Amino acid sequence: MKWSTRELRVLAAEPLMIDETVDLVDQLKDRHSDIIEAKPLTVQGIILYEEGTILLQLSVAIDLVLPSTRSLEAVDVSLNFPIKERLYTEHGASDIVDEEDVIPLDLTSETVDLNQILLDNVITHLPLQVYTEAEKEADAYPEGKNWQVLSEEGYAQESEEQEESVDPRMAKLKNLFSDQEDNDD
Repeated sequence: MKWSTRELRVLAAEPLMIDETVDLVDQLKDRHSDIIEAKPLTVQGIILYEEGTILLQLSVAIDLVLPSTRSLEAVDVSLNFPIKERLYTEHGASDIVDEEDVIPLDLTSETVDLNQILLDNVITHLPLQVYTEAEKEADAYPEGKNWQVLSEEGYAQESEEQEESVDPRMAKLKNLFSDQEDNDD
């Protein structure tokens, strides 16, 4: 889905309403090798040309299959997220651009490629940690010979236990300085 800025300028009186299903499966797999499978995404929202800028307010939904970060088993993941971006040309930057919830993007060409924007946003919204239902319920982490993966809580607990336990070889040194202070008096 591409539009020229000229087309959008002509439609400036009314926002361009979008309610589409877009098949970007191959492009997503090319861009991110962790994606095992993807369904076409649905996008709804508006594209509005105002004051030399192009405002995108979209809602995106997509179903993906990603590998578990623990076991590499396939996991179904549904993503639903908004896109609020404002595109502007070098000549079109205005006071409107410093809205907090809108990301200004420099529009280097005279066309708006919505597919590229959708691809970028799907990739940035991919979760860093993906677990199967069984992995979420179990507290078991991978481990091997002389190593193990700990949760943050487990790490904090283990660190606390190590601080409390004193090496018996070092316990005698604890009283060393107090004995010297007694002799100096």
